[in-house]
Amino acid sequence: MTDAGEHEGYVLDPESPVEMARLINLDRFMTKGMGGSLVGVENLSPLHNILFLFSVLTQEQWPGFIAECTRLLRPGGMLRLTELIDGGATNSPAKEQLHGFFCQALQRVKHGFSVNGRSIGMTIMLPRFLREAGYQQVQHKMHALEVSAGTEVYSDFYRNSEIIYLLAKPLFVNTGVTTDDEFDQTYQQMLIELRSDNFTGMWHYMTALGVKPLS
Repeated sequence: MTDAGEHEGYVLDPESPVEMARLINLDRFMTKGMGGSLVGVENLSPLHNILFLFSVLTQEQWPGFIAECTRLLRPGGMLRLTELIDGGATNSPAKEQLHGFFCQALQRVKHGFSVNGRSIGMTIMLPRFLREAGYQQVQHKMHALEVSAGTEVYSDFYRNSEIIYLLAKPLFVNTGVTTDDEFDQTYQQMLIELRSDNFTGMWHYMTALGVKPLS
């Protein structure tokens, strides 16, 4: 079993072209679910629009990351941080079990801020990070994206689930939240359940934003 203290950085394989393709597609359809990116809209100050770093940054790395964003952002600019509330609430028991493995593993390697491994625990920290870094007009906005069978983004959600859990298998096994055999059985069952015409799901995530002071 991997000691949580030995783990640093991205919990998945950052060199995997499959993971890179997944992240690009994830950014596309999740941003669409937020109503589109704000980058390039007229009269907006320069903006940092950052999505889903819970699997990239450890708990200790977040303050330094926010400080670096603040350094690069000009006065009056906006920092937007978007993180998952959950991995998608669904009617698939196997999908829910795999998400449970993910939350437990993240907690063991100190990614996210869950106190018990039952959630990602990331969104509760975002407004606090912004306030502690001196940002003004700190706000938050909830998003919900339906991923049920027959919806526009269903195939994207299916593909994302198919890839991310397979890539996360070493993390799950190394942190001791499941075994090879249990994972394989649960993963195959998830694919069956997600392909059902009756599959229903909703993805929940949150954006926190703040404005860097002019002086």
